[in-house]
Amino acid sequence: LGYKDYETPSAADVMVNAFRRYLNVAARQTQDMGMDSMARAVLPDNSHNGGYNDDMLRSTMLDRYESHTKHCPICKSALERGQAKERRLGIVQTALVGACGASSTALAGLGICALATTLAIPGSVFAITTGLVAATSGAAFGVSKQKALISKKNQQFVFEDYVHADKN
Repeated sequence: LGYKDYETPSAADVMVNAFRRYLNVAARQTQDMGMDSMARAVLPDNSHNGGYNDDMLRSTMLDRYESHTKHCPICKSALERGQAKERRLGIVQTALVGACGASSTALAGLGICALATTLAIPGSVFAITTGLVAATSGAAFGVSKQKALISKKNQQFVFEDYVHADKN
């Protein structure tokens, strides 16, 4: 399939079609001058029924890392910073989940001690332990959400699938 198979008759396509015609003429002139490799970059590949090479995998075609990020110092640096932040958030998340488990265990132990013995455990100790469980679990949830956002941003430097229907 070639670009002509996707033309739509609207006023917005006039400039696109004019540019495409100009590009084809310039590519053919370049080809006539003996610069085939430059011309092949824009001319349709006739070995595929007159269309462009559509055998390329979608992941390869839309790969931002290989086509841009690894060559652009700004994007490469931003990706490296994002990945470092994602790793740090993973460590913090693990620590918070561990702290939540430890405080939950402490709360359960206090409850068992209070029920099994006649030992009076102050209500403030239960309140503090319950607060620790709530705080650590809430913080772990928040960090996981933050990590997911950073991961999504990092993914945009590597690959982002483009589906026209999802862009509206």
